[in-house]
Amino acid sequence: MISAINALTQDLANKRLSAAVGRVTEISGGAIAVSGLDGQARIGDRLVLRRGGKDPLQGEVMRISGREISMLPDTAPDRVAVGDPVLLHPTPEFAPADSWIGRVIDPFGAPLDGRPMMRGETGVMFSTMMVMLFTGQRVFGAIGFVGAAAGMLLWGVGGVDVPFSAAMKLMKWYPMLTLPMFIFMGYVLSESKIADDLYKMFHVWM
Repeated sequence: MISAINALTQDLANKRLSAAVGRVTEISGGAIAVSGLDGQARIGDRLVLRRGGKDPLQGEVMRISGREISMLPDTAPDRVAVGDPVLLHPTPEFAPADSWIGRVIDPFGAPLDGRPMMRGETGVMFSTMMVMLFTGQRVFGAIGFVGAAAGMLLWGVGGVDVPFSAAMKLMKWYPMLTLPMFIFMGYVLSESKIADDLYKMFHVWM
């Protein structure tokens, strides 16, 4: 029985809370001293201070000294009182993705504009393009529509000008000057039956 209790006690000791909690002990200048997080906090970890138990103030572990840590808040430490709870959030592990393009991301990987991060948008865009191509739409129309729609969904109002600027950039691309001659060359090969003879030659050769 005693061994079972000891095993349970050891198991509970090894368990970690979802977020360690400390308390504000001192406010000096722009730094906030926090106790109760020694041995768990690391330099660079994120902290969330609950002003009055509700209003959050985010910050970062700046210094660790003995049993206290110093928190550098992201904004002015207004209305912070001694005893306010401070939650520890270890440095998140995330990597940039396509959904970050054109967005402002906070240290927790969340967008500041409040709109959700799209996941798997590349697959959705490709599937939509293929569906449009199978319905008989022209290639430039399918690609252009999917790109313009995805830009407005990802970047909101900022994506409205993307299709226009992309079109103007393409029109000013100097290699486009050769396009009329390529079209003329294809027309000559088709009307003179040279293309048919070339196809038959390569068919026999291969």
